[in-house]
Amino acid sequence: MSIPVPLAVLVAIIFSTVVVVAVTATGLQRTPLCVLAGLGIAMMIWMAYPPAQQSSPVVGFLFWTLMTLLIYFFPEPEATSQTAQDEELLDQFFEETNP
Repeated sequence: MSIPVPLAVLVAIIFSTVVVVAVTATGLQRTPLCVLAGLGIAMMIWMAYPPAQQSSPVVGFLFWTLMTLLIYFFPEPEATSQTAQDEELLDQFFEETNP
């Protein structure tokens, strides 16, 4: 018994979302790790969608490149107000202590 294609694609999309959230929450999206995350997402979606498997390897490589670039340029999470206040206090401290 095989998994229906729409269910497999839905699971791949959910797992891809988890990967993107984990990479951006840890701040690793602007590191070489985004190449591996992009590859993981491309492989999950590629394996879940049979018509994609029939396309050329060039299309797969372009899809992987697109996923990697999307992760790399994904916006960083907004700093919380507490973090902003902490940064302001640190800036003020260093301004006062440096002659």
